[in-house]
Amino acid sequence: MRTKKVVNVRLSEELVDDIASLSRRYGLTKSEIVRQALVMYLHLLKTANSFVVTLGPRITPSNLAITRRDDCMFIKFPNRMILTIGYTSSGGIGPKQMDKVKTDSFTLGKMMARVALMDVLSTGSWPIAIIATLSVEMSPTGFNITRGIKSEMRKIDLDPQILCVNTEENISVEQTGLGITVVGLGLEGDLRVGTTQIGDVIIAVGEPHVGEEVIEAERYHRIADLRDVIQFLQTKRVHELSLIHI
Repeated sequence: MRTKKVVNVRLSEELVDDIASLSRRYGLTKSEIVRQALVMYLHLLKTANSFVVTLGPRITPSNLAITRRDDCMFIKFPNRMILTIGYTSSGGIGPKQMDKVKTDSFTLGKMMARVALMDVLSTGSWPIAIIATLSVEMSPTGFNITRGIKSEMRKIDLDPQILCVNTEENISVEQTGLGITVVGLGLEGDLRVGTTQIGDVIIAVGEPHVGEEVIEAERYHRIADLRDVIQFLQTKRVHELSLIHI
């Protein structure tokens, strides 16, 4: 068993405020936030050089191991880095004339981003890129969908610069369609896939809903969200997370 040692570090007031804000938001101690941040950063530093070297001219498809779970694809590199790709799509849901399920663009973007982000986060990977392919014009529909996506990103402090958006500007459309892809990065040893242990108990959090039910369920907090996933990932007793897709 490793002994713990107290280390004194100097932090700017801005960082201290950020840590305090995260502590209140996720119910974690400040020391736990600092410890987890250091662990993640050190992992990246230790593997960054080997990751770059491995992805040089010697990389071939035969060096990659590709697996899938639900709406996620996992690409394992020889250096044990994992690229996780999560994806989701919707059609006929939105504010346009021919949409079957009516909702505002902001809510649509928020809920769709939540699904793809939760897929990737639940595996133990961290999002490094988000791609939104929108079958609508940028103004006003695409703009408000993008606002909704960014509102979910802010909940887990993702940099808005990792979001890329493409829209349909050549043809006028009367029905809303969109796809969201989230790319995550992690280490094989940290992946929460296939890690269930004998004697584990299965617990369902939130209620499954589809279509118009989702809007009502969101209003009354009956469905899980990103903060729930983050809290479960911070709990060592939770061995594996999986989203229910209906």
